[in-house]
Amino acid sequence: MSKEWFITGASSGLGRHLTEVALSEGDAVTAAVRRPDALRDLAEAYGGRLTVEELDGHCQLNCAPLYSLSSVWHTRPSTRAPRERRGAFLIPINRPEVAMHTSAPIHRYTHHRFPAEIISHGVWLYYRFCLSYRDVEELLFARGVIVTYEAIRKWCQKFGQAYANQLRRWRPKPGDKWHLDEVFLTINGARDDLWRAVDQDGHVLDILVQSRRNKKAAKKFFRKLLKGLTYVPRVIITDKLQSYGATKREILPSVEHRQHRYLNNRAENSHQPTRQRERRMQGFKSPGHAQRFLSAYGPSAQHFRPRRHRLPASEYRREMAQRFQIWQDMTGTVIAA
Repeated sequence: MSKEWFITGASSGLGRHLTEVALSEGDAVTAAVRRPDALRDLAEAYGGRLTVEELDGHCQLNCAPLYSLSSVWHTRPSTRAPRERRGAFLIPINRPEVAMHTSAPIHRYTHHRFPAEIISHGVWLYYRFCLSYRDVEELLFARGVIVTYEAIRKWCQKFGQAYANQLRRWRPKPGDKWHLDEVFLTINGARDDLWRAVDQDGHVLDILVQSRRNKKAAKKFFRKLLKGLTYVPRVIITDKLQSYGATKREILPSVEHRQHRYLNNRAENSHQPTRQRERRMQGFKSPGHAQRFLSAYGPSAQHFRPRRHRLPASEYRREMAQRFQIWQDMTGTVIAA
């Protein structure tokens, strides 16, 4: 089935190359360029399927780039892209609203042997389910994809945090009631503490791995939390650790603070997925390894857990379809079948 594409920066480099590929596949292309004469040969060759529009001044579409190479680029896997990759963006005309929320750089999957669909699917499997790299390797092998677990590890290191950052931008504004808690992690025989904050709906706001539980550590976590969320909560709920009270009085003196043993079950329950992954990974290698993994794992796993016990089956399926669509738009790929 043919598609329509709006391509900016199509006069040279990658933009022209993708325009040629799309036209050769039978798709219709609207090319926005500053020099229409640069595409005169393509307009003569492909007739009415290429529409050339002249841009005046700065292109206003560069702030909302989106590319979907599943139907254009990956239909020609033997073709290598030129080096000029900046400034060319593809926007499907039948889904212009996607470009308002998505920011997938076109050079993200450069120099990878496998297409973006397989890479994003492998990263999704690792962070969504309690699997090891070798488990993901076996699941992909069952689908006919031969890739080593070491390649999957590098995919997760490169793309996991980027996907998580985009999912954080996608999520709605968190609640105004923050539950803060810390739990110990045993790493190489030493004890470290994982500080975590969740809102009243159980959404993880931020995490931080530190070696102390004193006021200095609590202050560092508060500042990281406020810097990432850029708003002040209505109430903070913690356990009876004195570091919270001392830090709260200094940084958030006007915010209500509740300290009780059983009020903080929301934060206590949020540690369970971390414990499951910790056991599956046979422990973290270092505090930095724990910080990197949990920063990427939290948003990626939580995006696909919409509190199923509170939704009817039809509503749950509709919600999951929307979340998979967000993942597809965010990664710039088509979800693997």
